[in-house]
Amino acid sequence: MKKVILILIATLGLVACGTKEATKVELITIKAVEPKAMIEFSNPALMGGSDFGTFLISMFSTQDYDRALLFTSKGSIEKFGRKKIEEKYASFEYNYKLSRKSVKEINDTIVLKLNTTEFATGKFKTLKLVRENDTCKLVLQDNLDIFIK
Repeated sequence: MKKVILILIATLGLVACGTKEATKVELITIKAVEPKAMIEFSNPALMGGSDFGTFLISMFSTQDYDRALLFTSKGSIEKFGRKKIEEKYASFEYNYKLSRKSVKEINDTIVLKLNTTEFATGKFKTLKLVRENDTCKLVLQDNLDIFIK
């Protein structure tokens, strides 16, 4: 008799668990989001969380010369040629950190002044930049130097 009662209770329990209830389904509307550039390249004082000088040096240190060429002005590339500029970038020697001191915009040219400690001496390094297609690009000097002397 105990077995019959246990079987009945187990059967009722299984039947009660097996009943289906009506489930409510909610539809979620997904809106398309306009893609935005994560990094803006038109402000030389703030490019990728740093200034243009630090940004450029990081490309040299990772030997990403193709990307560094993307941030070289069109006029400099036409004047010196891609191969010469890439060779200059590959041979560029530096052993210092740069920190931004000032940004000055004169007509179409941007002058970025950077402070550095080179060979235990405080110095200023100056970059000449232009804005092309909403991107700051480096203007190389006549001797292919990236800094204005």
